Order: sequence, then C-alpha cells, then structure tokens
Amino acid sequence: MRIAGDRVLTDAEIGEVWRAAGLLGWPWGPYFRFLLLTLQRRGETAGLAWAELSPDLALWELPGCRTKNGKPHLVHLAEPARAILRAVPRLAGSPLAFTTTGTTPVSGFSHAKRRLDAAILAERAKRAAEAGDGRPPASPVPWGGHDFRRSGATVLARLGVRWEVADKALNHVKGAIQGVAAIYQRYDFLAEREAALNVWAAHVLACGEAAEAAGNVVALRPGRA
Repeated sequence: MRIAGDRVLTDAEIGEVWRAAGLLGWPWGPYFRFLLLTLQRRGETAGLAWAELSPDLALWELPGCRTKNGKPHLVHLAEPARAILRAVPRLAGSPLAFTTTGTTPVSGFSHAKRRLDAAILAERAKRAAEAGDGRPPASPVPWGGHDFRRSGATVLARLGVRWEVADKALNHVKGAIQGVAAIYQRYDFLAEREAALNVWAAHVLACGEAAEAAGNVVALRPGRA
C-alpha cells in the first residue's frame, strides 16, 4: 500500500480535493486550491508575498532566498490561480497573501489536511446516501502536499508535456537536465512552462467538474475557517 509522500492522485482524487477545498473557506480552501494549481512547494506557496506577483497576477517570481535550490523561479499563473488571488482578502499593511495574522504565513498544515480529508469523506458519505448505498464510504487514501507535485508531473507527461518542461515548471532541485547538458543547456522553456501550467489547470478544473457532477449537489458558500 502506498503511503503519503509516495503517491500519484487519481483524476477522481484530484477532483475530490478541488471540490472539498472549495468548501473549507479562508484561508485553507484558497490555499489548497492555489497549491494544487501551481504545483509549487508547500512552504514556498504559504509564504507568497504580494510583491512577488506581477500587477496583473499572471507571474509569480520566487526569489532565490525562498526556493529550495536557492535560485529565482518564475511561475506562470493560469487564470484559475489568478482568480483565487483576486478573491484573497488583503490584510492592511501585510505583505503576505496567505496569512491570518498579517505577519506570518498560514501554518498548521496537518490540521488543515485533516479538515480537507474530513470534507472529502463527508462528500463521499453524502453521495452514498443519495445513491442508497448503505455501505460506509471509503476513507481518503493517504496523501501529502508533495503528492500534488508528483501527480502534476505525472499527468503532464500523460498529456504529452515534455519531461524537461515539467521539471522546470516544478523547479526541481536536481533537474532532469544533468551532467554536461546542464552546463550548456540554459534555455528556460518559459513559454512551454506557461502552456504546461495552463494545461494542468484545465485538467484540474475538469476533474473538479467531474466530482461536482458525481456529487450532484449545490456547493455550499465557503465560510471562514
């Protein structure tokens, strides 16, 4: 059995995560959705500063001091990710996007993950009840935040995105281009990375729509955490 940290989420699970995150409210619902859409690291995403974003929210430039490999990293934000940021409540004077205190990034990931799993389980129970299935719903299979990145890279490969493009988009510490090629190959695949994250965002939304159709219920208005 696979454990958290070593999994690729199925399309159905991706849809469940997207849908359940939409029910969590601020800050964890938007955070989990943004994390899933961008495929960046958990801490880097939690520490997102408004100053790192372009005025139109299309680009997110992580400074080297905040990346695992110590190098600046440019993330192209698909429209669904930009929509999340446009809806984020801004705390006066705070440089951070995902914060409840104004001075520190969101924290308490384990508790937030348990809430997300509980929301997924509740949705499964609701669907089973509506279908007249008396069996208890299966609990969500263990997964961790890093599994978003693994799942995204795997799906992108399935959808025909070149491995070196996905590798650059995820800013892997040890890139797919190694050895002599890493010394001489300096092309950053920026246009291809933008296209890849747009493809991924479309896939995530399609999975979410499939989960919505399976649930066949009206989503609740997100409340505050």
